[in-house]
Amino acid sequence: MKIAVSDRQCIADIALQACGSLEAVFAIAERNGLAITDDLAVGRVLDYELADLLDKQVVRRYEADSVIPAVAASDALVLSLITIPVEPTGIESVVVAADKAAPVTLAKIFTNQFDVQMA
Repeated sequence: MKIAVSDRQCIADIALQACGSLEAVFAIAERNGLAITDDLAVGRVLDYELADLLDKQVVRRYEADSVIPAVAASDALVLSLITIPVEPTGIESVVVAADKAAPVTLAKIFTNQFDVQMA
């Protein structure tokens, strides 16, 4: 069986859509010579077998509701959505240029922002 990759889909999305379970990630990756973390090109056709189908009810529900899971995001997109608090209170924020932010700094900023908003 075959399935074409849609925009922003990763192997986990394909596993849910085609096989009804995340457990199918490993079988799909192996059948297609991929690592489970590989980025997928839109339109690429992936193979899977009927044996990989783990939950037909989930697959049928996705089809009936026209659900196409797509959770993959590029690093540039994620970085473009992050803000840095100017004051310790987190009330004012400025956007950080995606190419100037280090991952460790961004993780700290996210944690601080989350703590302020959830307090």
